[in-house]
Amino acid sequence: MDIIPGDGANAASSPETSPERLEELADNYPELHARIVVNPACPEGLRQWILSLGSSEVRRAWEQHRSAQQPQQPTGGPMPPAAGPVPPQPEVPPRPMAQQKRNRGPRAILVLVLVLVALYMLYQCAYGVLTTLSDNRHSGTAVDTPDPSVGDLVRPAPEGAVDAFWLQSPSQNISCELHDDIVGCSVAERYYVEAGQEDCSQSLFSIGVADGEASLSCGNDFIGSAGGELITLEYGSTAANDTFACTSEESGMTCWNQVTGSGFTVSRNGYSVF
Repeated sequence: MDIIPGDGANAASSPETSPERLEELADNYPELHARIVVNPACPEGLRQWILSLGSSEVRRAWEQHRSAQQPQQPTGGPMPPAAGPVPPQPEVPPRPMAQQKRNRGPRAILVLVLVLVALYMLYQCAYGVLTTLSDNRHSGTAVDTPDPSVGDLVRPAPEGAVDAFWLQSPSQNISCELHDDIVGCSVAERYYVEAGQEDCSQSLFSIGVADGEASLSCGNDFIGSAGGELITLEYGSTAANDTFACTSEESGMTCWNQVTGSGFTVSRNGYSVF
């Protein structure tokens, strides 16, 4: 995942951000797409381009934003007169190719290099497997096969976990985001320096875990997005998606990668990684 500059997440959500800046963020930081599409300053052409990429996370954020913007139906009084026929809406023009391909030259070269490296590694791996099978066949050694009963999750979420994207602790001091490729939490009030632990210089302390070990994520704010549904995870409850999970306890919030088992625990008084 690209490292987002300190003001990147805030700029992606701020209605004061210029369309040119939003386009730059959309090109370079796909993980900010969910914030950009719900930003009222986002040009419609840019929004439609992001939605056309097919990300379920972005689509869900946009649908939640639209639901939050729907006017409430009055409960009493006379019904408003029926509206006349809705005139056909003009089609949204596709995003200009010049914008789509801007700054893509160096990135295309990098992608090509990565593809070639991946193909070489795949060849080496396949060659090693075939060599091992050949040696075992000639030596009469049985080849171990994986046990199909063993699951792919090292630390699966407990049964009854709710499906959530943005959540907060009952104290509202800890907020977390469960993405497809990372889970992260931000803490407002904390006493880490007094406890002898490293702290972030920003107003929020942030920590996250992807597919490796958990680490500090200073400069990123895992606080949800404007118009999104931020649920309160009661103590003793767990929220999860296909890869990550978080459990809320009175002692703090624990989040982890279900596939690798790596994660972290944060509270007002301290944090730890595992």
